[in-house]
Amino acid sequence: MRSLPRLKTLSLQCNESLIPEMLTALRAGPAPILTGFEFSYPHDNSRLYEGFVSHDGSGSHDESEPDDEPSPHDEPSPHDQDSPNESTCAPAVPVLPLDLFAGSAPQLQTVCMDACRFPASPVPALVNVRVLIQTLDSGDDCGEVDLLREHHPERVFVSCPALEELSITCRCCDLTKASWAACPPTAVTRLRRLIVVANCCDSTKSMEVVVRTFAHIAMENIEVATFDVNFATLSLMLGHLDNSPTLELDIRCTYRHAFLPPTLRLSIFDEAHARRRTLTHDSKDVLDDLDEVVTCFTRVAHRITGISLPASKYAWNFLIALFQEARLASVDTLRVTLEEGALSQLEIDGTLVLPALARIELNTGDSGHWKLPRTKFSTSTIAWEAKLVRPLTTMGAPALPPEVVRLILDAVDDLQLDDVVRASHISRTWRMAARAHPKFARDIALSSYRCLTRGALNRFLDRIGATPGGRLDLNLVLNDRLTGDDLGGRAIRYVRTMVIPALRESLPRLASLLLECDERLIPDMLAALCAGPAPRLTLFRFFSPHGESVSHQPTMPLLPLDLFSGSAPHLHTLCVDACQFPTTPIPAFATVRELTRKLDPGPGDTPVHELHLERFFVSCPALEELSIFGEGYNLTRASWAACPPPATTKLRHLAVTAVDGDDSTELVVRTLAHPAMESIEVDTFDLNLATLNLMLGHLDDSPTLGLEFKMDMRIYCSVFDATGERRRTLTHMVEDMEVLGSADLAPGFSGIARRITSISLSGTEEALGSLFYLFPDGRFVNAQSLSLSLTEGSLSGLQLERTLALPALTRIDLEAIDDDDEVDVTVDEVLYLVHAVLDISKDRKLALWLTDVCLCGDTKLLSGRFELEDDSPSPDSD
Repeated sequence: MRSLPRLKTLSLQCNESLIPEMLTALRAGPAPILTGFEFSYPHDNSRLYEGFVSHDGSGSHDESEPDDEPSPHDEPSPHDQDSPNESTCAPAVPVLPLDLFAGSAPQLQTVCMDACRFPASPVPALVNVRVLIQTLDSGDDCGEVDLLREHHPERVFVSCPALEELSITCRCCDLTKASWAACPPTAVTRLRRLIVVANCCDSTKSMEVVVRTFAHIAMENIEVATFDVNFATLSLMLGHLDNSPTLELDIRCTYRHAFLPPTLRLSIFDEAHARRRTLTHDSKDVLDDLDEVVTCFTRVAHRITGISLPASKYAWNFLIALFQEARLASVDTLRVTLEEGALSQLEIDGTLVLPALARIELNTGDSGHWKLPRTKFSTSTIAWEAKLVRPLTTMGAPALPPEVVRLILDAVDDLQLDDVVRASHISRTWRMAARAHPKFARDIALSSYRCLTRGALNRFLDRIGATPGGRLDLNLVLNDRLTGDDLGGRAIRYVRTMVIPALRESLPRLASLLLECDERLIPDMLAALCAGPAPRLTLFRFFSPHGESVSHQPTMPLLPLDLFSGSAPHLHTLCVDACQFPTTPIPAFATVRELTRKLDPGPGDTPVHELHLERFFVSCPALEELSIFGEGYNLTRASWAACPPPATTKLRHLAVTAVDGDDSTELVVRTLAHPAMESIEVDTFDLNLATLNLMLGHLDDSPTLGLEFKMDMRIYCSVFDATGERRRTLTHMVEDMEVLGSADLAPGFSGIARRITSISLSGTEEALGSLFYLFPDGRFVNAQSLSLSLTEGSLSGLQLERTLALPALTRIDLEAIDDDDEVDVTVDEVLYLVHAVLDISKDRKLALWLTDVCLCGDTKLLSGRFELEDDSPSPDSD
């Protein structure tokens, strides 16, 4: 099999006559990356699983034929096929060859093996297997013949010494006569998880012998699923947990059919030692044959401290019946999984006495198909709460605890602060839950755009103090209404006496802090920010509005060296515009990866004299991403010469926005950029050819390039190298397209046109037309793929004065611009694109890929021009 070196997973299911050929193919070479291997045959009554059946039907194995030698060429006679239930006519089952995968499958960890039996000698390719799944199938109806005498479970551990999880499914098999005595002692194996499924009507002894042979006390998980509840097996499993003082009981229901009772899954969990013992059984049968189960669980009842179960009548009635002879005197926690409509159908046949119950937890399960009511707080929500309380109080449980109300609050979509406040007026329980909700106690904003009345500030302080130890995201905007006549007045005093002290005390809780204040408050704010460490802080933004009316400071203040007491170990994102960086390092910024700086020196066209970019790298040695917003100011007089050489920094991403003048843009890029940088993005009103050539020159070492040209409210033009790891991007407002297409810039783009092998465009007339500003001749001689992002009807609106020349084009990708919406494209639009826009000759055949695009019309018209690939619709479909 030539694909063996490439296989990551392999699943084989074949008729038994093909098994020898498959084994020959699997011996042809190693499987270096194979992680999962399944080899099975269709299980039905036409197949007797030989290897567990004697060859002559006498019930004794013929020693003259070696047990490990397969007989792949022994074909069954016609009589064999006519008598499938006779043991004398069973064909031999092959043995796994020792040189499977040429003895090498170093990554193989999961194996499902039904089609072959294990040999007595090790199979080297299985040495790293951690998980083994076996199905033992006699092919008979409920073991009417002498079966499985020659099953050798010990051979599993010979070939799989690292085995940690074993799953055995028995189909109409009696395992009691297998060679269990030859298995290694359980304590010397690495087996941690055992799953045994017995799909036959007489499996109690088989189940017991499997568990007794493989299970041990320290095993993490043992799960048995059977038609017959066996007292000995249950006692053996639960006996493993005798050394645990407390246990958890978990009951789950799995519905196979709407009109059938569910399957019950009963688990006992030892949290102290991370051990679980599980019984899976049909709920109807287990309720009919409950005596042995009750006896086993009665002796552990006093150690159960927690119960989890769904809101199902089967689960509740089973729980009540299970402990009818014993009190659950130690249960302090009850966890209930809710399903849609289950509460209204919860019919309990008795009373569950839980005298120690102190906590009820409700959740919505794992399905994700139903969530708690999606409604604003109203009488419907109150009615839902009452409906939930009723069945719980019938069991003597307390009323809804705060945890349940918090669950309801968390489940409501787009919950606003006003909704949380209104919910807090329902009752004391709701008030406690509302005050702990993130909208109330974590995401806190205070803005002076509204009047800073004492009432507003008291609410602000109340929210900050609602959860004293919880995470806090704080947004303070304190500038408007604090200027002009109000400066020095009541509002400014409120900020200094109430807001700033609260900020100081909240530093240990802050996860993010956005601070915008009048420049006269900056010293007070800096003093508060130096009051202690910020161990949770990940994002810090500090703004101050600059303008002619508020620019009172002659120079910007410096950031203090002891900001956050020198400790903010998780601070990664920083934007500081209200202060200058000092010449010496700020320890709290040592972990900053992303820095954004707005350069706004004040009114007018004053050039920036005191911009010291070199100080960014002094305080932020780990800086990887730098964004500079020039706000239209001249940067030529800043201290560029003092910046470290670009190659010595860790800078990987650079963005430059709206600096004034060609020279300023070029200066920023030349000073900070280097060829190995992953991305450089220039979003500016002024761009010269020198800056463009500098950016594109970084990609000179790449023989092939990609071009991405997108257009919405802005124009995004990106050029990236063959690996896609380096990208150079220019952005502009749409009305400034002529600037990008000026005669000074066109040579920079024309110089790379021959190296462009892939083009991605917005599929609009404006985008395609604007592309000619950058590449006036519209010729890309080596472009092999073209991708168009489409909206509904965008192709039908293309009216271009000239065509794109793509003589090497082999592939066209059409994709919806919005991943959530599918776009309809007609066959006529596709043909128009090829003939009128791209001028592709009729004798050339292209590959057409569609992503979230539905092709409409007679697709047979495309059969001679396109090959639809991957999961695209067939060209012959209507």
